[in-house]
Amino acid sequence: MIRIATAAAFSAGAGSILARDLGYFRAVLIVFAAALVFSSWCLRRIPSAELHVSGGRHPFRALRHVRDDPVFRITLIAWMFMGFANLMMLPLRVEYLANPAYDLAMSADTIALLTGVVPNVARLIMSPVWGWLFDRANFFVLRITLNIGFAIGVASFFTSDTMTGFVFAAIVQGVASAGGDLAWSLWVTKLAPAERVAEYMSVHTFFTGVRGLFAPMLGFALVTHWSITSMGFLAAAMIVAASLLLVPEARRHELASRPAAPVTPPASGDQGQT
Repeated sequence: MIRIATAAAFSAGAGSILARDLGYFRAVLIVFAAALVFSSWCLRRIPSAELHVSGGRHPFRALRHVRDDPVFRITLIAWMFMGFANLMMLPLRVEYLANPAYDLAMSADTIALLTGVVPNVARLIMSPVWGWLFDRANFFVLRITLNIGFAIGVASFFTSDTMTGFVFAAIVQGVASAGGDLAWSLWVTKLAPAERVAEYMSVHTFFTGVRGLFAPMLGFALVTHWSITSMGFLAAAMIVAASLLLVPEARRHELASRPAAPVTPPASGDQGQT
């Protein structure tokens, strides 16, 4: 919540500065870099101990869990569809609002409001709610619910042309992102044995990096051939597909969590009629 509140405040400030003169983007990037350096210094000072790992020290040893754990594998596939769609469209939000080709050409402070301030305020408000649900709900049902929110947010954003529509889409995106933050960070604890949580998380982070690298480039390549509205619907369809992949697991875990029906002993007169 501290991180989200900081992001909302900085988005507002940076947007205001860039609205005065876009040339200040260099100063904003310097602030980004300085914040990252300071963050690394803080992380370096956090006490830590070396992890005890199984299967040797090969850097890709943890990928064996993708082969050996079918639930982990199908969840990673679903996450790839959803994450690829979301990361593909995130930079295109700014493109859609700023590029005169889409007949919007909004100012930098308005773009910061719709892509940084409003979503982060929604995330800030909803983070405790999703945290409470994460501890209590079926993870796969929770993930499907979040995916539906992301799909609605993407589709509504890229079909809007009014401030009301953009604010609605930004709020929906922020609400879904609040739960998505928690689910992204903690979901492996729902599946992995306690001694392998770090290994499962390393695999999840590896594939997050893969889609984080390629998804934005693919998005900008496709938007030169397709309309940006079509791209929004494509991303929403990918997120729906990711949700459908998780439906069988949601049902399976729901059945597994139900208490077993009590066994009723036979009546005394029926004992010899088995």
